[in-house]
Amino acid sequence: MPAAIIPSIRGVLCFAFAGCVLAMVACGDRTSSDEYMSRAEQQFEQRNYAEAIIELKNALGAANDQQETLPRARWMLGKSYLETGNMLAAAKELEHARELGWNPNEVLPALAKALLSKGELAQVIELSAAGLDPQAAAQLQAQQALAQVVQGDVWTADTYITKAAEIYPDDTEVQLAEARMLGASGDFDEALEVIQGVLDAQPENREAWRLKGDLLSTQQMLPQALAAFDVAIALSPNPLEVAVELSPENIEDRFKRALINLNLRQFEGVATELEFLKEIAPKHAMTNYLQGTLDFYRGEYDASIAALTEAEPAAEQYPLILFYLAGAHLAQGNEAEALRQAELHVNLNPKFAPGRILLASIFIRNSRGNDALQTLRPVLDGNPTDSVALSLMAKALMLEGKPIRR
Repeated sequence: MPAAIIPSIRGVLCFAFAGCVLAMVACGDRTSSDEYMSRAEQQFEQRNYAEAIIELKNALGAANDQQETLPRARWMLGKSYLETGNMLAAAKELEHARELGWNPNEVLPALAKALLSKGELAQVIELSAAGLDPQAAAQLQAQQALAQVVQGDVWTADTYITKAAEIYPDDTEVQLAEARMLGASGDFDEALEVIQGVLDAQPENREAWRLKGDLLSTQQMLPQALAAFDVAIALSPNPLEVAVELSPENIEDRFKRALINLNLRQFEGVATELEFLKEIAPKHAMTNYLQGTLDFYRGEYDASIAALTEAEPAAEQYPLILFYLAGAHLAQGNEAEALRQAELHVNLNPKFAPGRILLASIFIRNSRGNDALQTLRPVLDGNPTDSVALSLMAKALMLEGKPIRR
């Protein structure tokens, strides 16, 4: 054989090596999928849900190449999303697991919770508990009770939660649903007692800490609420440290903690939270609202107006955007714009006394005494001793030439 066509030893070895690599890749897909699932199971069992999500996605990616469905992986992925607060992704994966025939005792209660968070109330109520084991049936009915509360059907909701508690009273999901319903009806002390019972048994239950923070905030017990949200956030995966998708719940907890710090005038805490929020949600309306409000308290009114204007499209959801925007414009001498924003704010948030007081003060500056009087009356009806409102009322009466009643 001519030397020119004799393959070199190097060439043969390279060819053989390439063939071995190709063989390993071709034969290794199933093994890789199984390995990913094994690692996912370990992370899932240890409640390291952020890490489990990564492994499960890898497992599904490897399995899809072989047209495998991996229904357990879909359920685990949905459950992991649920535990990290990503309800949209959770609902999608749990629906998929349901379609693939995964155990309804595991799928339906979790799916109901995800759908409830999305506001899909009718879908939650339509889910059937028929054939479920007692604990799963109780968990499903607890979520259906909450859906009925949101729809305003308190009587039916009470029927659902009572039945759920009878079936499986010691279930955490049932207890937390009961606490939510108690809070919604104004029984805060009893609701907090139920939550504390959950935390005594499960001190790392993030949902219980979140709910505790919400209830304490409603009662204006702000330092205690702040402590509760500190724990809830500490129990959540940090998207800046772990490769996990950002969830609305995690953002919401950060916003709530920042708002509590703002109300407590703990501005360093607000600034620290803003550093984080600007990394993960720089264009979110609440990020701009917090920045604008912080700038307002610092006396940086131009910066405040710029940030709050960015947040203004979300004013229906967060009316205080307009309140601080009006105040910032007033501080800069933009009275016409301050008046416009203050009127919009009162229309959206009529029960907020400081908003009415701000609007009345602008009316008085513009010699509109009667408008100021009409604006202030609801404030004094609610609190006849409000000294600021009384002072403005006296000025408005003087403008209108009316006697001041002592």
